[in-house]
Amino acid sequence: MSITLAIVEDLDEVREGLKQFISLNPEFIVLDTFQTAEEALYDLPRLNPDIVIMDINLPGMSGIECIRQVRKKTPRTQFMMFTVYENDEKVFEALKAGASGYLLKNTGLLQLVESLKELHSGGSPMSAN
Repeated sequence: MSITLAIVEDLDEVREGLKQFISLNPEFIVLDTFQTAEEALYDLPRLNPDIVIMDINLPGMSGIECIRQVRKKTPRTQFMMFTVYENDEKVFEALKAGASGYLLKNTGLLQLVESLKELHSGGSPMSAN
């Protein structure tokens, strides 16, 4: 059974890089990618992915606010924050909004894939600050 996911990331090279790398793993299916929270708000409930990789600092609505709104419509979707912020306040806000995991963008790609599997099997992967 494949793990379905979506990526919400405003930087093209990061978004495309994640999509390409994760797509190499047969355990994952990347359903779609989004540049903004506003685009994701509309499509995520329809796609209903297992996991959403979510950047915090997006143009317009933040990733944290996007989670708050999408979570109501897709309660089984898990959210992995993927960000440059090591700020405890941002981590806490993201978790309060409904994120289940939190990784820094300098996390290695292999570790990211392992963390996604861990999240899907009920864990809460977190980058160490």
